[in-house]
Amino acid sequence: MMGSKLTVRAYNVAFGDAILVSVPDGGSVRHILIDVGNLVAGDGGPDTMFVDVVNDIAARTNGVVDLYVMSHEHLDHVQGLRYAAQHGASPLTAKRVWMTSSSQTHPDYYASHPESKKRKLAAEAVFAQLQSSTPSMRGVGAVLQNNDRLAAGGGSTAECVEHIRTQLAPEAAVRYVHRDSSLGRSLFTDRSTRLEVLGPEEDTSIYYGRFRPMALGRTVAPATTPNGRDPAPAATLRPPLVPPAGVDAGAFFDLLASRAAGPSENVRLIDAAANNTSVVLSLRWKDWHLLFPGDTEVRGWKEMQKRGLLGPVHFLKVAHHGSDTGHPPSDILDTLLPVTPTDTRPRSAIVSTCVQHSYPSVPDDTTIDAIKARVETFERTDTKALGDFVEVEFDEHA
Repeated sequence: MMGSKLTVRAYNVAFGDAILVSVPDGGSVRHILIDVGNLVAGDGGPDTMFVDVVNDIAARTNGVVDLYVMSHEHLDHVQGLRYAAQHGASPLTAKRVWMTSSSQTHPDYYASHPESKKRKLAAEAVFAQLQSSTPSMRGVGAVLQNNDRLAAGGGSTAECVEHIRTQLAPEAAVRYVHRDSSLGRSLFTDRSTRLEVLGPEEDTSIYYGRFRPMALGRTVAPATTPNGRDPAPAATLRPPLVPPAGVDAGAFFDLLASRAAGPSENVRLIDAAANNTSVVLSLRWKDWHLLFPGDTEVRGWKEMQKRGLLGPVHFLKVAHHGSDTGHPPSDILDTLLPVTPTDTRPRSAIVSTCVQHSYPSVPDDTTIDAIKARVETFERTDTKALGDFVEVEFDEHA
């Protein structure tokens, strides 16, 4: 790497993220690795390319990254390192690991945040019953699997997250971060380089919207045959949803309290809540401003905007693989990438995505076009072969 250039390298892992940021820092280079994973359902992508991806990362970093960031707990962001380690990839370690504050491995988060616990457990209870009753619906099965199902050869979400927590760095180097976290000693010797966490909020209960109930447990009334003599037997459409033992019944039924709706909307809301717990990184280097929002969706964008955390950027990692749900609302997009740039530096964006059919609206043409129209350089990982990468460079002398 050129010593005077910051580089963002995004690997084609199909439907997933694997991003290496290499930052010049005095006479050395600091490497930040954000996520390594992909969607294992349908045509979300094979796992085998993770070995090549991790080998490339290890070669570029001499096997040690200065910081690994797990943005959030979806398989398309966490399962690659465990798979690569189990299949002979070059060893890779991290000096520091940052994980989203509401991670299931956090020793006391839910004890100290009871409302988040209540809403998360209620959502997981709905999720578990949806998973057993609606796995074949288009888009729903993929989302369910991505949230916490077994990955072929890669392990469950819990196993992949535990690998990151225990195998990548010493326990003392693992931190659970949110917007108000004290991040400790700077990663950089150059004090003008700043890495900030803009999200998620510490209390993640704000990301759980109103879930719509499903017509589960409803019985079809007997129908009369044309001759009026032989009624058809009653048919139960689906078993009723009931709160499992240990789940707050009020919170559970609150998710099912309004009018009947299909299961896909509930699955999407559960998925969105997890996406909005993404660690959002802001990196400032030599007057460049780069933003890495994970899979942040509309609620997450709005929370950051109303707190005055967002401003113009020179680089945007497009959220949630270019989906419509990750598209910043128009006023927020104007904040991040104003139509009239605030300076003369070129702006760029990368989207980690692939055209597939297991996950609805990925990538979304409207989202891609809106961001592409505001930058000089726009890169898509799926223009490269699996395991290969796209890059954007930033020159300190620009």
